[in-house]
Amino acid sequence: MEWIARGFRSKIEKYFSLQEPITVRLEAKGDEDCAFALLALGAGNVVVDERYWLSSKRLASPEGSLRILEYSAQAATLQIDLSKLPPHFPRVLCIVAVEGLGSMSQLQNLQIEAAQGGTAKLAAVYNGPDFVLEKTLIGLEFYLKDKVWRMAFLGQGFSFPLTGLLSHFGGTKSRQADLPEEFLPAEQRASKVAPAPAPQTQPIAPSQEPQSEGSGRKKGRSGSIKDCTTTVPPLGDEFSQALAGAGLSDLSYPFREALRQYSLPRFMAQVALVVDASGSMFNNFADGTVMELANRVMPLAAYYDPQQSLDLWYFGGQCRRRPPLKLETLANAVPRDWEQMIVELGFENNEPLVMRQVIEKYRQSQVPIIVVLASDGGVTRNEEILEVLYDSLDMPLLWLFLGINGTGFGVLEEVSTYPEISERAYFLELPNLKSFPIAKLYDFMAKSIAQWMVS
Repeated sequence: MEWIARGFRSKIEKYFSLQEPITVRLEAKGDEDCAFALLALGAGNVVVDERYWLSSKRLASPEGSLRILEYSAQAATLQIDLSKLPPHFPRVLCIVAVEGLGSMSQLQNLQIEAAQGGTAKLAAVYNGPDFVLEKTLIGLEFYLKDKVWRMAFLGQGFSFPLTGLLSHFGGTKSRQADLPEEFLPAEQRASKVAPAPAPQTQPIAPSQEPQSEGSGRKKGRSGSIKDCTTTVPPLGDEFSQALAGAGLSDLSYPFREALRQYSLPRFMAQVALVVDASGSMFNNFADGTVMELANRVMPLAAYYDPQQSLDLWYFGGQCRRRPPLKLETLANAVPRDWEQMIVELGFENNEPLVMRQVIEKYRQSQVPIIVVLASDGGVTRNEEILEVLYDSLDMPLLWLFLGINGTGFGVLEEVSTYPEISERAYFLELPNLKSFPIAKLYDFMAKSIAQWMVS
């Protein structure tokens, strides 16, 4: 057996036959209980079929290419047969996670052995002290590159729990509709019909707009911003001084410059920030990205809201409204128990739930509403989101969608293809929020508000 270091990569055929199963044993040393999983990803490194997410609750994939042979709180034995793996899965991950509130750093070490035919060929050890906040680790991965199967002992860590990894790769909802028909379950193959046009490529015509549940009325554009806009004098030096007092002095000039560029008047409005707090957002909370997001949105509320108040929601599978933020309480944007909050909200993305709660909150508003909704991706409830957007068309409500530090934003990044929605909803992707130019963000906000005002 050859001992190799973390970061080792090699072609699989150098050590193993691709025609026989490869056995991988993961063993954690220490007092922490662990969970183990095996996951196959489709093209683009996304989950396309959750039957290929194996853990303690599912021990084999449909055709048996992936199996969990042994499973305990300290070790698991996984089996990967690449010769049987369906061709639309170019990546397989062997995963371990520390359960509860612990992290990988509390383990003594994690040992990984790769064997074939009962003989261990390669082994690696990851030491606990080499990690910090990581709770979940990809110990070993098999991947197809240039039509050649390779393996990597990368030891890539994530600061969210095991279930958050599924969400991280877009597995909040099964994507079996994207699979070749022969790989669908038998009952789905029997009933499968030609798929309906995807929302993002077939905009809903006005005559086809969803109707409000139980109201019997069609959504229209009665919620014009012109009907409820109250223009007020622009803020002078006191605005910059207020931002400076909250430690946001660097945001004042680019924000006001964006307003000037689009000749935006100041009017009274309510402003809300809605933030994804699903499992995949763990790193964004831990590294200060969410706090920076709140900082950058706060000038919008400080300028337009008469009370200089920013309403705040977090959402995962459930949603939670937080106390409104003021400039003097902005530091409370990220709660101290944010890790527990993520667990309690659930690790999936349920944008429609929180969007409906926002609508209900502002349904009787006498002033315009600006809602900034930020997510790191994994958006799958596209049809429900569309229905909520149509349901808000009779309100003076502007949706500003931000895609931060992630991929897979679904219909959020396609809102411009829906004629009526496109006048009330806009999308901007920020691949790295912290390094994204502040002026560019405020240009997006100001331009969107300007277009909304003339819609």
